[in-house]
Amino acid sequence: MVFERMPLEIWFDEYQFEVDYDIGESGMKFLTVKDLDIDLNEVELRYGYHLGHPNLRKEIAKQYQGMSMDNVAVTTGASEGNFAVLGQLVGSRDHLIIEHPTYPSLYQIPRSLERYHSLFK
Repeated sequence: MVFERMPLEIWFDEYQFEVDYDIGESGMKFLTVKDLDIDLNEVELRYGYHLGHPNLRKEIAKQYQGMSMDNVAVTTGASEGNFAVLGQLVGSRDHLIIEHPTYPSLYQIPRSLERYHSLFK
């Protein structure tokens, strides 16, 4: 399994700190602990929940009729979610047809996982 760097990652490495308004990234500007207005003595340091914090999963499930928290997984970003879905739901005999151009990880993850795919241009 080979994971190639996405051209988008390379572009971000070069330009993401050079612009005043970044509309190409879904992340947020950096914060300081002072910006958060929290007492660090009250923050528990521990390993996180694999599927996301149970309270957050419950709140997300409430937004959908008939859904339970058992049907919700929280990821730390879209790329992790894409990797989880493509890795679990797409088998080696499946054929993905992926709209292109699109977000690079949507075709680079299947390529890295050696899943058969073609680009619909």
